[in-house]
Amino acid sequence: MKTIARILAAALLLHIIIPTVAAAQFRRYTWLTKPAYCPPPPEQPLVQIALLLDTSNSMDGLIAQAKTQLWNIVKELASTKRNGQTPRIELALYEYGNDRIPVTAGYIRQVSPFTSDLDNISDALFKLTTNGGSEYSPMAIRHACMNLTWNQDSDNLRFLFIAGNERFAQGSVTIRQACEAAKQKNVSVTTIHCGDEATGRSDGWDGLADCTGGNYFCINTDTPQRFIATPYDTAIVRLNGKLNGTYMGYGAAGAAVKLIQQRQAANSSSMATANLADRAAAKVSAAYSNATWDVVDAVKSKKLDVATAKPADLPAELQQLQPAERVKKVEEITKQRAAIQKEMEEVEKKRQAYIAQEEAKDATSAAQKSTSLQSKISAALRQNATAKGYTFTK
Repeated sequence: MKTIARILAAALLLHIIIPTVAAAQFRRYTWLTKPAYCPPPPEQPLVQIALLLDTSNSMDGLIAQAKTQLWNIVKELASTKRNGQTPRIELALYEYGNDRIPVTAGYIRQVSPFTSDLDNISDALFKLTTNGGSEYSPMAIRHACMNLTWNQDSDNLRFLFIAGNERFAQGSVTIRQACEAAKQKNVSVTTIHCGDEATGRSDGWDGLADCTGGNYFCINTDTPQRFIATPYDTAIVRLNGKLNGTYMGYGAAGAAVKLIQQRQAANSSSMATANLADRAAAKVSAAYSNATWDVVDAVKSKKLDVATAKPADLPAELQQLQPAERVKKVEEITKQRAAIQKEMEEVEKKRQAYIAQEEAKDATSAAQKSTSLQSKISAALRQNATAKGYTFTK
């Protein structure tokens, strides 16, 4: 009996000790096999810009600058980074002070809500025309703040730029009310007076910028647009034609939107070949994405699977192909686009170096550039973006 008791006691002891030791060993070596925690990648930062333009009489110069300088502003935005990521760009467009807009709307019209389709914004700018009217700037600001969809993520940037030339405090909305609307949506408002600084301050254009942490600037809209032609413009334009050949519209609106893209090339060219070159160079940047209608961009951003898409939703080039053939075709076009863009980038570097040399020789050109819409928007963007941890590579 004693022998049996000893055996049972030993078995009980082993039953307790072995699991305990095993658990300790497991805890000791778990770190060797347990996968390390990988935090999810940060969301792509977003820069939202609402552009409010006075389209009353005498503002043709302002509209001309907006038309031609849009693409250089886009190029600058594309050079920004936050946490190693290039931000997504969304633009919205308003016009105000135009008698063609009903007085019941305060002579204010939302031309486009926020969109990443930059050609759509360019198309809208080229359609703007001036007409006499009353400029209710505070009302326009409040309307844009309250009716646009502002992304409130703390890392994103929200800008509103308003440009005009008449007394600022007009209409039923006060500057304080406009300021409160901007603060509620965390929007930085930069006011741009089309005229001299002293008049702008006496007309009240500086008050709202201080209120919202924005800026107050003055620009000269009467100076004729000056474009510096370079030996590289022809090459950029030629490559742009090849690049356009890689875009394929899909979906119900794909073909129509591609026509808008083509129309913007004609619009830019109508201003100057150098302006067309500016637009072409901007199309190489990460800010120029057309995933809502272009097959290549949509596949790249995983918004479209050409293998499973209905043939009727695809462009003619892909409709008659088998699923595997569609995938191969898109891969080929994607490589073609990347090669063209790389070549364009190299030519654009030489083009910009040439422009910088020419500007350095001409003090008048530098002075005109420093008082342009583009220069003031760029200054505000850099100041506010840098304060939020964004960096500029150019």
